[in-house]
Amino acid sequence: MSSSPFARFRPRPVDVEFGNEPRDWTGAHTHDHTELCLIAEGSGKLLSDNDTFPLKRGDMALINRNAKHDICFYGADVLFYSVAVADLGAPEEDILKNRRFCIIPSSDAYGILRACFSGLAEEKKTVANYGADISERLLQVILLYAMRMADTEMNLPSGRNRVYAQAKEYINIRYSEPDVIKRLCESLDINSGYLAHLFRQMGGPSPVVCIARKRVELARKLLASTDAGVSEIAARCGYHDTPYFCRVFKKYTSFTPLQFRYNSRSKS
Repeated sequence: MSSSPFARFRPRPVDVEFGNEPRDWTGAHTHDHTELCLIAEGSGKLLSDNDTFPLKRGDMALINRNAKHDICFYGADVLFYSVAVADLGAPEEDILKNRRFCIIPSSDAYGILRACFSGLAEEKKTVANYGADISERLLQVILLYAMRMADTEMNLPSGRNRVYAQAKEYINIRYSEPDVIKRLCESLDINSGYLAHLFRQMGGPSPVVCIARKRVELARKLLASTDAGVSEIAARCGYHDTPYFCRVFKKYTSFTPLQFRYNSRSKS
């Protein structure tokens, strides 16, 4: 028997939309969060990669974070729910591993899924006690049914994946701070050896490389857009040793910081 993916992380709904009127195309767009959409009544269409896919009563669409898409709804009795989800604990917060979206016919689970989506919409409108806890548990039920019925592999995490996702999020936010790996390990109560091993297991670049790439990208922007000196930029990127910063910058760009600044401005 498989263990619950929610033993170590708690996905939460950050926005819930409810609609009972037809909605035309609004223009292809992306979201910062995973989107779950249920067609409770009526019909619709999902646009992705310039192709449209039909949606019927009972269909649930799962759409990855940052996947470009659009959805329209139509029919005299149209009713739809849309939930934005955060804290999935998956690497890069993508709920689907190999696809940007999938459409799941709810079939026999239609009644309970509709009740869960409706419950999320009701909790959004109230300020009653335990509202956040109830919403999280309703969302968990929806996600568990999605995992059961989806025809593609979903990216909900094990405990190892969760630590990796937390580490990636920490690096993405705090990469320019000094001693970032030491502070990251302290915040997750792990050691640097395990952190490096975890990143190798997940098949991505090492924590050191992730941090260096983020810092160099910041340095590129500062060199191109400001007149700050190289030492100041090094410090703002988390390096107190300016020569070392220059070596790292050249490793990833093939230029010294001053060469990069000259080249970027001579092209403009």
